[in-house]
Amino acid sequence: MPLIKYFFKFLKALNSNAGAGQVALGMTFGMILGIIPVSALHWWLILVLMYVLNSNLAAGAVFMAVFKLAGMALAPVFDSVGYAVLTTPGLEFFFTELYNMPIVPFSRYYNTVVMGATLISLILFVPAFFVFRLMVKGYRAGVRDKLAETRIFKTFMKLPLVGKIVKLYNKANSVGDAL
Repeated sequence: MPLIKYFFKFLKALNSNAGAGQVALGMTFGMILGIIPVSALHWWLILVLMYVLNSNLAAGAVFMAVFKLAGMALAPVFDSVGYAVLTTPGLEFFFTELYNMPIVPFSRYYNTVVMGATLISLILFVPAFFVFRLMVKGYRAGVRDKLAETRIFKTFMKLPLVGKIVKLYNKANSVGDAL
């Protein structure tokens, strides 16, 4: 149930005057959190960073759920990348020293999937942010208004179940605003 709440908050932020950069940053952090396994220490550090920086948390939650599914499907790719990095002959001493440090092993960098997912997410961070920001701006500039005027959207909004969900959401929002 909380994911539906975050989905509606994400749609609200997408359709509001919230900064496109804030929404895109939340989407990007969600992508990274979805790709990297939860058991890694740096996953929690990135989550804290998402809260500290001015990013949209609802976008982060929705994209984390979407990219968790993508991350599971891409696990063999992450495994291959992580294996290639961890078995590089020149880095063996470096990884041994990291493993012998007090806190670093909790990052589980020695796991091939964690290493591969972390490297790929770090490489994708900046390009994904700019792509997501362009997507948000593009949606707000042209798609949003055209979508609302389509016959399919109007028919969808008239469905009884959708009407009940929207009423429930509005009621929950008004109760939350009153508190």
